[in-house]
Amino acid sequence: MFTNSDSFTEKTDDALRFLASHPALYHPDIVRTAQQELRRRGLTLPEIAQGATPALLLEYAPEPERSNSARGLLLSGALVAALLLGAWALQSTDADAADPTLSTERPTSLPASVVEQPATTDDMMPGFEAQAQERVREAAATVPAAEWRDSIARNNYQQMVARYWTAEYQTAWLLTRTGQRSTPDPTLVGKINLIQEQWGRLTHAAEYNLKLQPVMQQRLDAMLLGYKRRNAVLGLLTYSFNGRDSLITRDIQQGDTAAYAVRYQVLAASLPRQLPLLPLRAYPDVVRTQTVPRRSPNTHPLYLLHNRAFVGDPLSDKLPAPVAELSDADIDSVLVLQPRVATQAYGPQASDGAVLIFTHPPRP
Repeated sequence: MFTNSDSFTEKTDDALRFLASHPALYHPDIVRTAQQELRRRGLTLPEIAQGATPALLLEYAPEPERSNSARGLLLSGALVAALLLGAWALQSTDADAADPTLSTERPTSLPASVVEQPATTDDMMPGFEAQAQERVREAAATVPAAEWRDSIARNNYQQMVARYWTAEYQTAWLLTRTGQRSTPDPTLVGKINLIQEQWGRLTHAAEYNLKLQPVMQQRLDAMLLGYKRRNAVLGLLTYSFNGRDSLITRDIQQGDTAAYAVRYQVLAASLPRQLPLLPLRAYPDVVRTQTVPRRSPNTHPLYLLHNRAFVGDPLSDKLPAPVAELSDADIDSVLVLQPRVATQAYGPQASDGAVLIFTHPPRP
């Protein structure tokens, strides 16, 4: 878990007091940093909210020393996040070689913010059991066969994979839905609590000796890193909701990108050149979904898959053949650009909008 102390210096006294007095809602690092900033300003620490653990608020013991491998994993995750955010600021060039094993690369730069939006407008949070089980079935491909033959390790590892992907998909869905809504969801905090319970199923089980083989343990370490990234984002989202602020803030956007990058560590896949950012509220013209939308009558959007452009049949509402052949399991994320933004990014050929399709890494 990391916190940007500079961002805390910009927060108001009331905002810092709220963070410091609600440890049940936030990661300990966030609470601790808020308290340190209050002390730096010479302010008295607030009383502990009902149900909070006093030791969490009042003790500032240094973090336990991490092993070299754990420290290296954390540093690598932070570096990957920094590289991803920097990549979004760069202009794509025609010299970039297309790599079909990576997610879609854009031929020109997209707007700096992209909103994630689910395929449904229903506010009931899906369980994502089917998607998680699909990841469980694929898990064998990322583990050496000799390790996979250990039945105890294999069964324990499969359970951890299912728990990670269930919580990961639910968190991404919640951010998606939050960015889509025009008004705050009154049940948001309840959904966050449910998701945190789901993450707890992963972290609590990880405290036991699961007798995992070395590569399985590496993948589990990546899952736990993903939990830390998501837990920080959920804490920021709770604070934003309680403060009636713009729900999708830049800190949440960056945290989502860092957590999204961890997926590729869990999948043991190469990181794509760029990841779809979770947009701020000010940019509603681009949405992120997990399915390719149906074509509207008399519209001809531009489709981009593996850095190749396709257009649909102008005489029908059918999708281009390479797009139509994709299964839901192949698709990681879809960016839908409305005409105004699409034209800015891709020119007149995208006058009816553009659809960028990011696929999962191919199965070994």
